[in-house]
Amino acid sequence: AVGASLALWWPFIFGGKAMWHDWARTNYSLDYLTQEGWRALGRFPTWSDSYYSGFPFTRTLGGFFNPVVIFFLWTFNTLTAYHLILAVNFILPFLASYAFGRLISLSRAASVVLAFGYVYTQYNINWAHNNLYTNLILITPLFYGILYKSRQIFSWLWISLGAIVAAIGIIS
Repeated sequence: AVGASLALWWPFIFGGKAMWHDWARTNYSLDYLTQEGWRALGRFPTWSDSYYSGFPFTRTLGGFFNPVVIFFLWTFNTLTAYHLILAVNFILPFLASYAFGRLISLSRAASVVLAFGYVYTQYNINWAHNNLYTNLILITPLFYGILYKSRQIFSWLWISLGAIVAAIGIIS
């Protein structure tokens, strides 16, 4: 199942293809400006002079505060980083959805169907170009899995994991 996800993203990550959508043009350029700002300033840029004639980065739909986004934008060129972010933002929710299906006692096959049904819906694919949205696809299965588990066994571990998931949702 993860192989099917990788096959979907392979042309974008390794084939030099670009995902095209009306807003993808904006996101590519925003990621590029962020990378250039990091390299020039040595820190996260807070203001862009060339985005909408001047705009604060913290108000954009880039989802830049997610650790996955920070790592890939710092490590790879813009197009590769953008597509790796998208691939990770679809593969991790797939695995989390599968784990949630197994947690609620679904069979392996049913868990795979659940994961594909959740992650690759038309809505998620339509908004795939937006890192802010795809950063959050992971939150739903994690949150419901933690909620389900914490109702079965009350423990500070589950409350702590819930706080971490909430924090990831907030910084994304």
